[in-house]
Amino acid sequence: MVHGAVRSLFGLLGALFVGLLIVLPLLAWRLSSGPITLDFLTPYIEEALTAKEGGLSVRLDTTVLAMGKGSRMVEIRALDVRAYAGTSDQPIATVPELALTLNGKALLSGVLAPNSVRLYRPRLHLIRDEHGNFQWGVGEPDSGSDDVVRRLIDALVGEPDPNQPGRHLQRAAIIDADLVVDDLKLHTTWHAPDTDIELRRVPQGLAASARMVLDLKGEQGALTATASYAKADDSVMAELWLAGIRPAAFAHLGGRLTELKALDLPMAGLIRAKGTATGTVTELEFDLAGGTGTVDLPAPINVRRNVESVALRGGAFDGLTRARLDELSLDFGGPRVTLAATADGLGGDTKLKLDAVAQDVAMDELPVLWPQIVAPNAREWVVANLSKGIVREARATVSARSPAGTFDDLIVDHVDGELRGDGATVNYLKPMPVVKNAAAVATFDASNFRISVKGGELYGLRLLDGTIVLSGLDQIDQFADIDVTIAGPATDALKVIDHKPLRYASALGIDPATVGGDATTRLKLKFPLLKDLRLDDLAVKVHSSVKNVFLPKVVLGQDLTRGDLEFDVDTKGLDATGNIVLGTIPGELKWRENFSSKNVPFRSRYHVVAPRIDEDQRKQLGLDSVPFVSPFMAGPVAATVVATLQGGGKGDIEAKVDLSPAHMSLPGMGWRKEERTTGGALVLLKLDKNKIATVPHFAVTAGDLQTSGNVAFNGDGSVRRVEFNRLAYGGRTDVEGSIGFKGGALDIVMRGDSFNAEPLVSSGEETPAEADAPKRRQKADLPPMTISTSVKTMWLSKDGKLVRATANLMRDADDWRSMNIRGTVGDGKNFQMQMQPAGPKSRSLKVTSDDAGAVLSAFDTYDHMVGGKLEVEAAYDDSKDDQPLSGTIRISDYQIVNAPALARLLTVAALTGILDVLNGQGVSFTTLDAPFTLTDGLFQIKGARAYGPALGITSKGEVDLDHGRMALEGTVVPAYALNSVLGNIPVLGWLVTGGEKGGGLLAFNFTMRGPTQEPDVTVNPLSALTPGFLRHLFNIFDDGTETEARRRPSAVKPPPTGDQPASTAP
Repeated sequence: MVHGAVRSLFGLLGALFVGLLIVLPLLAWRLSSGPITLDFLTPYIEEALTAKEGGLSVRLDTTVLAMGKGSRMVEIRALDVRAYAGTSDQPIATVPELALTLNGKALLSGVLAPNSVRLYRPRLHLIRDEHGNFQWGVGEPDSGSDDVVRRLIDALVGEPDPNQPGRHLQRAAIIDADLVVDDLKLHTTWHAPDTDIELRRVPQGLAASARMVLDLKGEQGALTATASYAKADDSVMAELWLAGIRPAAFAHLGGRLTELKALDLPMAGLIRAKGTATGTVTELEFDLAGGTGTVDLPAPINVRRNVESVALRGGAFDGLTRARLDELSLDFGGPRVTLAATADGLGGDTKLKLDAVAQDVAMDELPVLWPQIVAPNAREWVVANLSKGIVREARATVSARSPAGTFDDLIVDHVDGELRGDGATVNYLKPMPVVKNAAAVATFDASNFRISVKGGELYGLRLLDGTIVLSGLDQIDQFADIDVTIAGPATDALKVIDHKPLRYASALGIDPATVGGDATTRLKLKFPLLKDLRLDDLAVKVHSSVKNVFLPKVVLGQDLTRGDLEFDVDTKGLDATGNIVLGTIPGELKWRENFSSKNVPFRSRYHVVAPRIDEDQRKQLGLDSVPFVSPFMAGPVAATVVATLQGGGKGDIEAKVDLSPAHMSLPGMGWRKEERTTGGALVLLKLDKNKIATVPHFAVTAGDLQTSGNVAFNGDGSVRRVEFNRLAYGGRTDVEGSIGFKGGALDIVMRGDSFNAEPLVSSGEETPAEADAPKRRQKADLPPMTISTSVKTMWLSKDGKLVRATANLMRDADDWRSMNIRGTVGDGKNFQMQMQPAGPKSRSLKVTSDDAGAVLSAFDTYDHMVGGKLEVEAAYDDSKDDQPLSGTIRISDYQIVNAPALARLLTVAALTGILDVLNGQGVSFTTLDAPFTLTDGLFQIKGARAYGPALGITSKGEVDLDHGRMALEGTVVPAYALNSVLGNIPVLGWLVTGGEKGGGLLAFNFTMRGPTQEPDVTVNPLSALTPGFLRHLFNIFDDGTETEARRRPSAVKPPPTGDQPASTAP
C-alpha cells in the first residue's frame, strides 16, 4: 500500500501535469533550451522510491524536467540515483540517470502511474536463487521474496489497476548497464559490462530486446536477443544472436550446460526458442557458425578433434521430444565431416537416425572422426587394420533407438554406408605382410562390411583387385572373408603364403628364395574375428597361375624348370597341374601335397606324363646302368610316372613306360626290338632318403620279350641286383634268374626250361656296318660279366641243343675269359667245353664229346658226320689284335653220310663205288687230324687229313664261317688202306706219296671253291698217274689265292720314282 508521502507526491505531480497541459507550449519552448530543475521534488521522489518495509532506501542528487532522448516526450529525470540495502552505506545499485514518463490516461483518471522507465548506465547486482528467481543483491538471498524480474514482467503485461500504478507501465529499459548476476543455481557469477535491455507492452502481451557484452572469466562475447510473450497462451518466443561466444565456457556450470564442452570454439549465429513464461522450452532452432577451436561431440557420435570452422543448423520440437540436426559441418583444415540427424521421442523411447559424410580424411584419423555408433564392429576392424592413405569420401547412415532415452542403451537397427580411399595400407591378417598403397571402396551395413581393393603392393607383388568382407557384425560371432588377386615374382608369392601363420612354403620344404617364375595368385582367407586366432580357425584357399616356374631338387635331385602351372592351396594341401621340364625332360605334371601327416595316405604325389625321355635324360634320373642304357635300350621312351612321397625322403614311384619308340637289345643274347615295335613296361620303385632304394616289381613286354621281377639298389642309388621272375623271348628262352652289378660288371644267373645260347656261340646276325667293323670293337660293347646257367634245354643253333645243360662263363670288357659248359648231345652223349686263361696273353680252349657228329650238328657247323669221339685243343693269342684261335681238331671212328661237297668230289674223281657208300650207309673214317687257325670267323686249315679203310683225304685252305664260303685244295686217296702201305716204305714211300702225310700211290689233286653247301669242285686226273713227288708240279703256277675263302685287300704298289719309268708290262 502506497503511504501518504507517495500519494502526496503523485497528487502534486498530477496537479503539475494538469498545469503543464495548460502551459505546454510555453514549456516545450523552455525545455528546448535545456532541462528544468525540480530539486524541490527530490525528497518526494526519494521517499516514493524507498521501500521501508523492504529495507531498501533510494537517494538521488537532483531532479529535472527535460525532453526525452530521441523523442518529443517530456520526462522526469533523476540524476545520480543510489539504492542502499538496510543500514549499509555501500549502494547495491547506482543509476547515474533515471528517466520516466507518466501515463496520460492514468493521470486523466486521477492515477499517477509511470508510462515508461529508463535507467541509464546503471550498475546492477542481482541474485538468482536456487529456484531461478531474481532478487536485488542485498545481503543473503531470501528464498521467499518475490522475483524482481517477474514483478517487472507482471507490471508490463498486467491490466491497468488504480491500486497498482505499475500496471500502467508501457516500457522499461536499461541502457548501457553494468550487470552482475550471482547465479546460485548454476554456482557462478555472470557479468555483462555493457548491457541494453528493453521491455515493451504490446497488444499480445510483451516484447523484449537485449544487447549485451558478456564477460566470461576474461572472455567476451556479444549477445543480441529479442523475445515476445503472448498472454493468450502464456507462450514465449525468443531469438538470440551470438557473436564470439564460446559455448564450452559455460560447461563448468554443470548440469545440462556441461554438454556445451562439445563446442570449444567461438560461435556466431541465431538461436530461436519457443516456450512458456514458466521457463519451459517447447521448441528450439539454431543456425550457428564457429571458428577455430575444438569439438568434442558426446555419444552417440563420440568425436573429439581440433577444427578450423563449424556450421551447426537444426532444432528441437514438440516439447523438445523431437530433434533435427540439419547440418553439423566440421572443417578440420582439409578433412571435412558433415553430420545430419533426427531424433524422435527424446526423454523416452528415442528413435535416432544419423547421416554422416567425411571427405579428405587421413586414414590414420579415422579413429577420431568415425563415430562409435556407426558400425562399431566394422569400425573396430577398420581402425585396427586400415592406415595411411586418404579417405576421399565416406558416407554412413545409422538408424538406432534408445529405449530409456539416455543413449547408454543404444540399439542400432540399421546401418549402411560407403567409404572411398587411396594410398591405404591394409592389414588383412596379422602378422602377414600388409597391402600398401591400395585404393579401396568399402560398403557396409549392420551385418556386413565389404572392402573392394584396387591396386597396391604386397611384398613386391602387384595387387590387382581384392575384397574383404566382415560378416556377422550384428551377431555374437563375426567373420572375415578375404579375397585378393596379386601378381609378380613367384618368389614373392611364396613369401606371402610362407609368412606366419600359414607357413605353406615351409610345409612344402621349399625355400622361396630358390624359386623362380611369374605368378598371378588369388588368395582367399576366412576366419573368425578373434583376438587369439589359431591356425585351425583359418580357412585358406589359394589359386596361383605361375609361368616359367623354377623349383630346385623336386625329385631324384632334378630341378623343375620352365613350368606353366596352376596351383590350388588350402589348409590341407596343394594341388598343381600344368606343363613342366623336370631336369631336361618335358612333361605334364599333376602334383598333390598334403601339409599334415595325420590321416593322409601320403605327403606328396607327383603325376608326370613325359612323352619323350632319351638316354641322356634317363641318366639324369639316376638310370645310368643296365638295362636303361645302350645297347640295352637306345632312343627315346615315353613314360607316365606317379611318385608318391612320404616324410623323411621315403616314397613310391610307379612308372608306366611306352617302349615302342626305343631300340632295345640284350647284347650277346640274340634279342632285339626295333623302333616302332610295340613295347611297354611297368616299374614300381621305392625311395629312401630321396634315392631309389628298391624296385619291388617291374614287368616288361617288348616285341616277343616278356619279363618281370624286381631290382635292389645300393646305398648310393646304383643298381645292385635285378631279379627275374621270368625272362622269355624268341620262343626259345624261358628262364628265371638274376643279374647282379658289381663295379660295372654283371653277374648273371639263369635257370629254367630253355635258354637260347646260339648268339653266344655263333657270330649271330650282323648289319652291314657291323660286318665291316672290327670285331674287337663290337665285343667291347659288352660289359664284363659272369653267367651261371642251368637249364633243361640250351639251344646252340637253329636245331642244335644241349640237354640238361649247365654253363659258367666269365668275360672282361674285351672277351670271354673262361667257360665251362656241360650237357648232353644226340642220344645223351656227354659234351664239355672249357676255356681258361693260359698266360698273360693267351686262353686255352678244350672241347670234348663222345658224339662228334652231334656236337658239330648242334653248333650248326657240319650236319653229315655220325658218331666219333671229339677232342679240340686250341689257344687264343690275345697279343694280336685279331686274337686268332689256333689248335687241332681230332675226331676218331666216325662216318660221313650224304655230304654234298664230298659227293661232288667223289663224282668228279669217278670214285663211284665210294660214292655209293657215301650216299648209303656212309664212308667210315678212323681219324681226322686238322690243325687250324680261327680268326674273325675265318677258319684256316693247315694240312688236315682224314682217312679210313676206303678213303683218305688231305686238305688245306680256308672256310669263311661268317659268310658260308670255302676255298680248299688237297688230295683224295682211294683204297686208302692199300695205298698207305707203300707210303710207309722208306725212300719208296716218299717217291710214291711225295712226302704228303696221308698220301698214297694212287691219288687225285682237287680244289673246292664257293658256297660251303655247293662248292665248285675240280680234280686233276693226271695227278693220279704221277708219282707223289711230282704231283706238286701241277701247282707251281698257283699264286696262293686258290685257298683264300675271303677276299683280301689288294696290295697297293708304290708310285714310280722320278728316275724310273712306269712299267707297261701286263
